[in-house]
Amino acid sequence: LKLIALAARARPGVTGVSGVCLGMGSQDSDDPAFRSEFTERPDHSTASSVGPTREEIGLAEFFTVKPSEIQLDKKLGTGAQADVYKAIWTRQFAASTSSIVVAVKRLRADLGSLYRDREALALLTDHPNIVKCFDCTVDPPYLVISEFCAGGSLFDQLYNWKLALTTRQRVKILADVAAGMRYLHEQKPRILHRDLKSSNVLLMKHIRSKEQEPFAKVADFGLSRTAAEEAMHAGMTVGVGTWRWMAPEVFDH
Repeated sequence: LKLIALAARARPGVTGVSGVCLGMGSQDSDDPAFRSEFTERPDHSTASSVGPTREEIGLAEFFTVKPSEIQLDKKLGTGAQADVYKAIWTRQFAASTSSIVVAVKRLRADLGSLYRDREALALLTDHPNIVKCFDCTVDPPYLVISEFCAGGSLFDQLYNWKLALTTRQRVKILADVAAGMRYLHEQKPRILHRDLKSSNVLLMKHIRSKEQEPFAKVADFGLSRTAAEEAMHAGMTVGVGTWRWMAPEVFDH
């Protein structure tokens, strides 16, 4: 609880931290220099100006990638809605060709465009602690092209690597996630993630030593919606997400 409070002080008014599962410890937690390091971090909560609603923007006009531009490489994981791959995205411009490494989520064919549009909410975001969504395909196969985070998920770091995170590293991750969630909740329209958990928090690099500073980003907008949509379809909130990480109040409804 002391660590969560410390992370919250680093981002006043933050919501959504409790969905991340982190082991707790006491190392360095009472060090004043340790606390000041996080309270003095730059505030990106208003990094992007509030904008129009998703309907007013018309997300489809951002969908420009063609499946032929994507070369799938290694499969990174499989979920209920999609398979995720490491891939190369190559674009041909007037005088040059550009290729970058990306993460590609290939949605299940039977899901239609609904989940693609939810994933595409990330196109409206611009924050260092939110995984950047670059583009989506207009027609099937529905592909969502995102920033590649080489460190994998926080879940994998916690349970599949033998290195135990220090208190300093845990609090840094908490502060990163809190900053990303605060940013989402302050957008207009407000973006509700609805599935925050350790497997949906990605690390830019694997944490291989106790001295390494982690950098975490919130990912996976497959269950996300705007607050306006949530108000219109309030009943759909029931049972949404992954029960082990749900906020306790969700079970009251």
